[in-house]
Formats: sequence, C-alpha cells, structure tokens
Amino acid sequence: MRHKLIVFIDWFYPSYKAGGPIKSVFNIVSVLKHSHDIRVITSAYDLDGTEVNLEHNELLQRDGYQVIYLAKEDQIAHRVKFLVDEFQPNLIYMNSVFSVNFAILPLFWFKSKFKIIIAPRGMLGAGALKIKALKKSVFLFLGKHFLFDEQLVWHASTQLEAREIKGVIGKLANVRIAQNVSSPIMNRNQSSASKKIGDLKLVFLSRISEKKNLLFFLQLLSKQLELNVTLDIYGPIEDIGYWEECSKYVAKDERIKYAAIVPPNQISEMVQQYHFSILPTKHENYGHSIAESITSLVPVLISKNTPWLNLEKYNVGYDLELDETIWVNCMLKLISMDQVEYDDKLTSCEVFAQERILSKNIIQQNQKLFSIEH
Repeated sequence: MRHKLIVFIDWFYPSYKAGGPIKSVFNIVSVLKHSHDIRVITSAYDLDGTEVNLEHNELLQRDGYQVIYLAKEDQIAHRVKFLVDEFQPNLIYMNSVFSVNFAILPLFWFKSKFKIIIAPRGMLGAGALKIKALKKSVFLFLGKHFLFDEQLVWHASTQLEAREIKGVIGKLANVRIAQNVSSPIMNRNQSSASKKIGDLKLVFLSRISEKKNLLFFLQLLSKQLELNVTLDIYGPIEDIGYWEECSKYVAKDERIKYAAIVPPNQISEMVQQYHFSILPTKHENYGHSIAESITSLVPVLISKNTPWLNLEKYNVGYDLELDETIWVNCMLKLISMDQVEYDDKLTSCEVFAQERILSKNIIQQNQKLFSIEH
C-alpha cells in the first residue's frame, strides 16, 4: 500500500529564486514519488513575487506527483483544508517554521488530525535566529506552548541541526536526521575553467541576504586591490537594504560583477567556469550551493558555519573562520595553485561526492523519515 504525503512549501519549481529549500524538497519528492502518492501545496509566486507561468489554483499532474500553485486569494483556510482532507494523507511535511500560510496555519489546522514532519531548514540555528530576533523569539515562545507537541517530528539535515532544534524546541523534541538529497555528479565540460598560476576566478551562488554574508568578502577584497581575483555574484536579491551595502563595493571594483539569477538546470555548467565557489555564510543547516558545487566538480571556499567541515583534509576546498587575514592567506594559496594541483582537487571532489553526498545511505535515511512507522 502506497503512503500519501502532502508537502507544504512557499515556493516550488519552476520557482527557483529561494534557492536551496526548493531543491531540497524537489529532490525529496523525486525520491519518494516511487513509494508515495504526493501532493505539493505551494504558492503561485517566486521569491520576488513574480507569478509562476503555470495554471493557478488547479491540481496539476507532474512527473509522478501532484502540485497546486495557490494564488493569494486561495491561500485561505477552507481551500487548504479541502485540499488536505480530500487527499487524506498519512503524513504532512512542512518546509518551514516561520511561514504563516505554509507552516504555522496548516500546523494549527492539522496537527490533531495527521502526522506532521517539520523541516526548519536552518531557521533554528543561532545565526539565523539573530535576524529579526524579537519576532522569532516571540513566535517560538508561543509555539512551544500552543503549537509544538511531542507528536511532531522534526527533520534535521545534520547532527548539528538536530542539536540546534533540541536547543530551541526542547530536549524532548522528536528529531530525526536525514541528510538532504543532492543533485547527481556532473562531468566537466569543455568550457570549464583551466587553472593558471597567478589568477583566481571565484563565484558566489546564493541568495543575497545578511545570513549569506557576501558583504564580508566584498569588504575583504576592497582592502586587497593587488590580488588578481575576480568574483561573479549569482543569486536573487532577497534583502534590498543589504544589497545596497554590497553594491557600493561592487560598483567600485572592476574585479567584481553581479551576473544574474541562474535557473537550476544551468547551475552546473555555469559554476564550472570558475575555479572555486565561495560562501562566507553566518549559518547553513545544509548548504545546497556547497553540495552542488562539489558535485559539479568545483571546489569550495566557505565559512565554518556549515556542516561541511574538514574540507582541506578531503582536498575539496577550505572551511575557514570568518577572519579576513585567514581568508586572504587562503586566497594567496589558491592564486599560486597550478593546473596539476587543481586537477587533483577535481578528482577529490568526485570521490567526496560519491561517498558523502550521493551515497545510498542518504536515500535510505529519507525513505525511513517518511515511513509512517516511526
């Protein structure tokens, strides 16, 4: 007998500007559609408010699952309740803690009727909670008293996130760990960047927001004008005020440019035009752009505020403290790297991806998470 699963998420493909969470859920759906009947309930808009170019408010049959893109006027109680009650799911999966229409209200409506799994997606990490801290602390205080109970299952992508969830929700929180399902390994293409001693091509691929911490790196570069480094920035501008601060440095430095927002199916080909991808983030519960870079055979230069640690040991990049001197010294090392040393890192990326990003164990973790026999 096939289980029935409803997924609540604010944005879903073809929306892509919200980045990693969309990919996380899409990859989960792609794995589970063989064992579950799945209905995805999402909004008819992308992160920036542009409308999805598909029929709104109608159940659409996709490749092995259903999706409904709700316009604002349909994101209301009786419509959502009908979509859930008609389907009669065994499980409901919510891809947020703080989304009003796709987490908080559905949790209030359905927690006494159906088994629910919540994926915080890093929202309960210390770095994330510092952003709009008062609003989040008030909600979490009320949630622990009136919404969250011991029947809820919390989906953590890593051991670190599991500790974060228990630290915020409480030691009795029912936390299950299942690493995110990532994209497959991509072969290097003919336009891939070759590595010459003396140059370094970097790419930043993420949403532009305070949490992703792009400003740290831009300020660093502004003090190191002699470095032969280029940086292309890809990603949606989530925080306009934050981008205004970043753009002051972009405008003054010809080595840096804001390139575009890149659709998901073009990410691997795009990122292979660079030597390293960077992410000086303040917090990631997973970091899809990091995993996708490595599976695209492009090593990474990231902060230590992610689950991807000891990367130098595995020869796939560097995870560094957010200290400008440490980052500058690392870039000097990368600038002096030749093609032979770089090719060795590409080989290591492939091995690391096979063993630690795309293993069968990760698929099994996710299948177990979504079984009803918890």
